[in-house]
Amino acid sequence: MWFPGQPETRAHQRLIEDLEKEIPNIRASMLTALGNAVPTHLLDPNLFDFSKLSSGTGDIAAELDLVLGHTDSEPSLVAIA
Repeated sequence: MWFPGQPETRAHQRLIEDLEKEIPNIRASMLTALGNAVPTHLLDPNLFDFSKLSSGTGDIAAELDLVLGHTDSEPSLVAIA
């Protein structure tokens, strides 16, 4: 559990402070990312019914091509055997 004032909490605070010296606004970016989480990102079957996903889901090569904007006319960047 997380308790304010615990050594781990202070260590995390120092870590974020050190990161902010190199990456301005990292704290805000991390909080935004946490706020953008959706049930599918959590992989919790109590929050999302994964059994309803289509059979095409899970094809890593196809998903990478989709994210990168590649089409069937272009060679795939990833070959998974």
